[in-house]
Amino acid sequence: MLYEEVTASSLIKVDLAGNTIEKPDHGYSVNAAGYIIHSAVHEAREDAHCVVHTHTPAGISVSALQEGLLPLSQTAMRFHGHLAYHDYEGPAFNRGEKQRLVAHLGRHNAMILRNHGLLVCGPSISKAFNLIYWLEQACRIQVQTLSCQRPLHKAKPEVVELTAGALSGTEITLDNEAATNPPSKKTRRRLAAATACSSGPRCCARSTASTGPIRTDGFPPLVGSRPRAGGDPV
Repeated sequence: MLYEEVTASSLIKVDLAGNTIEKPDHGYSVNAAGYIIHSAVHEAREDAHCVVHTHTPAGISVSALQEGLLPLSQTAMRFHGHLAYHDYEGPAFNRGEKQRLVAHLGRHNAMILRNHGLLVCGPSISKAFNLIYWLEQACRIQVQTLSCQRPLHKAKPEVVELTAGALSGTEITLDNEAATNPPSKKTRRRLAAATACSSGPRCCARSTASTGPIRTDGFPPLVGSRPRAGGDPV
């Protein structure tokens, strides 16, 4: 059966032990390697309601690199510190590999199977799909970047850490921005000093002129920037 021929009514339902629960009358069976990989994660992780495993050119290419996924793009940085690796043991027909695979996965939701492909899990189909989509995009970007064979511009380690923390958790929106990205102590002290200024309007005017407009949302002054119509500069 071709992938484009598969529908929901084509799927075979099995339990964690591999016993068939439901099987349409189409003459096909369950891929043994696919069962071992997926059942290993489902059995070990109660939160993994959906497991996605892919064999794409970009994913396999990155899985074969010694460095694995590099933080060359913002897309890849979101996986920094949140990505597991599992060494290749041959086609996944050995049930003994299940224990080693889930041990390497740990509590991560994304993993690169060395010389094999990509794997993600999530509490829902939509969240798992979102994760595999961005992991695949990160791999594509890396393959295309390295193919240029030009010197690489790498982000500072602290920036990579900051980006991973910002993008791997709760989505930052305009509604929760202050709570998910609080101002630094230095910024809070500067804001407090500006608020407590008692030298009169001229002092505040000089401060504004030298440092930019004072923000009241907890973020640094807009140094050397010109506000755009309708809001802060971007």
